[in-house]
Amino acid sequence: LSPSYSYAADRWVVMDSDIAPSRSDARPVSKAERPLIVYASETGTAEAYARQAGRRLAALSPLILSMDEVDVDLLSQESRVLAIVATCRDGEIPANGQALFDWLSRRGTRALDGVDFAVLGIGNRIYPDFCAAAHAFDTELARTGAGRLASVELADEIAGQAETVKRWVEMFAKRWSVDGVECLPVRRTVEITAPGEEPRRREAVLARVAFNEEMLGTDAAEDRSTRHIGFDLPEAFDYQPGDHLAIHPRNPKELVEAVARHLGMPMDAWFRIAGPKLGGDDYEASYPLARLLREDLDLSMPEAPEELFSAMHAASADPDDRLQLERWIETLGMDSDSPARRRLCDWLQASYLSLADLFDAFPESVPPLDILIDLLPRLRQRLYSVASTSLVHPEQVRIMASVLSLPMRDGRVRRGLCSHYLAGLKPGSHVRVAVKPAPRRPGLRETGPLLLIGAGTGLAPLYGILESRAAREVPATPDAPVRLYFGCRSEAEFLMAKDLREWRSAGILSSLTVALSRKGPAKSYVQDGLEADSALVRPMLTDPATRIIICGDARMADEAADALLRVLERDAGLGYAEAQGVLETMKTEGRYIEDVWGVQLNRDVALPEVVRERYNRGSTWFARLQRVLTPGRPAADSLLRE
Repeated sequence: LSPSYSYAADRWVVMDSDIAPSRSDARPVSKAERPLIVYASETGTAEAYARQAGRRLAALSPLILSMDEVDVDLLSQESRVLAIVATCRDGEIPANGQALFDWLSRRGTRALDGVDFAVLGIGNRIYPDFCAAAHAFDTELARTGAGRLASVELADEIAGQAETVKRWVEMFAKRWSVDGVECLPVRRTVEITAPGEEPRRREAVLARVAFNEEMLGTDAAEDRSTRHIGFDLPEAFDYQPGDHLAIHPRNPKELVEAVARHLGMPMDAWFRIAGPKLGGDDYEASYPLARLLREDLDLSMPEAPEELFSAMHAASADPDDRLQLERWIETLGMDSDSPARRRLCDWLQASYLSLADLFDAFPESVPPLDILIDLLPRLRQRLYSVASTSLVHPEQVRIMASVLSLPMRDGRVRRGLCSHYLAGLKPGSHVRVAVKPAPRRPGLRETGPLLLIGAGTGLAPLYGILESRAAREVPATPDAPVRLYFGCRSEAEFLMAKDLREWRSAGILSSLTVALSRKGPAKSYVQDGLEADSALVRPMLTDPATRIIICGDARMADEAADALLRVLERDAGLGYAEAQGVLETMKTEGRYIEDVWGVQLNRDVALPEVVRERYNRGSTWFARLQRVLTPGRPAADSLLRE
């Protein structure tokens, strides 16, 4: 999926402002007291929260493991298990959690008697299977005889996820009296070493950039860019439309150099950490600093940086810096709905876009490298929908990437890390990638009507489907029409127009409708095209063989679904509940597939307002009424039909 820059979770949170993170170790505790913290993570967010929980519960010497590292033969001997579980794609369990889940599903009802557990789900409510993997683990653990320490907790990425995690972990810290356990100082040292052999990467391959082209026409706005990028794979790979390409981005060179400068280390330095192991990473062997800062650590400014501020306070040699950091830590320790805390968070985000900005302001308060390794989240991969088929490009995979730039109030621009990284790639350069197969391969079946709906780079998987059908010479027919509804701002942003028109002429597409949202006094969107073509759309909705595939941002997907409901109500004569039932049946049968991503959140927009808009079920009803009462329809030239 083409990701939204501001969609990433606010993973930073402090549990107690007077704790110096990662600088303490617990007294020996019995296995009965020691919690086992396990995580299933797709992009690294759940892992980051697991590490955070481990820091808060450090007095109990917790064992933190990826679920694929758990010794299942010893699991029944654990007494306390905290599971932090992300959900990926269509409600799936992340790959590193699947084996443990399968093992649990084969166990009897008394297999984990005596084990107490709690599950924390990490997800986003815009997706239909919100935290489904967490619910699945909670159910299986209880079925095998484990006792619940608490009901499953769900942390929503766009509704205070960090605060939810904070409350959940703090509940166990208080229950287990963590603050009353004496901790002993940890001694770790950073040693500069001679260069060694580059560590090998797991679960990724180096792909060569074959081409990197601008997709928008010359008439598009100067501040907008969408890239069409092809990657040559080391060997042929049988990927399919609907699959995703995971891109492992790099931090910008100037940001990496600035952080290295603040650490007082040359860019070509190699190092090792002597002492207790840090998190789940092995830095005991010689490791290049440039690679650590460029590819491993997320150097963006955290949204809730209490732990970082605590570490900076502990490292500071400047009394003024210490005083300022104390004030910030105190304010950030207030309740999440505190106006003072909210104002400070907004100001911090507007003032410091990266760690380099923060360290520029506090040059005498930079934590040592081992602390940053322990605290900073790992740079996570971004997923992009595949925009090609291996039938045509067996050794190359292609994507479409919108280059994200968000203007700030002070004139600066917040740039999407991965999209700008991709935009700057030159042909011949190499990128770490991994193909992620989709659970369902949409649109490849040759029979039945096919309704394709997308906007912007949401065209990518739809284009891949059509390219596959064209390669297999599967035409649209009167009984099995293939209709594409695509939304963009103007004709200059009509992506892949030449190919789509050729497929329309060749009969691969029955119809092609393009909604232009910036042409004419009345804007047109894909939902307007669907309603305008209701005579064509309605028979498809009532055909039991029809498949609907919607790709793009979640707002567009919701509005397109609402338009389909209106077509069923108005043209098929169904009541609202009946129309809902038709779409729900299609979803249950796997004939209604959404490949969507989170709403792009401008940080200057108040999050509570966005949350209310997304979750207020009454808003859908009101929007439907408003559309009926609002005079005027989209201008005819803002809907292109071919």
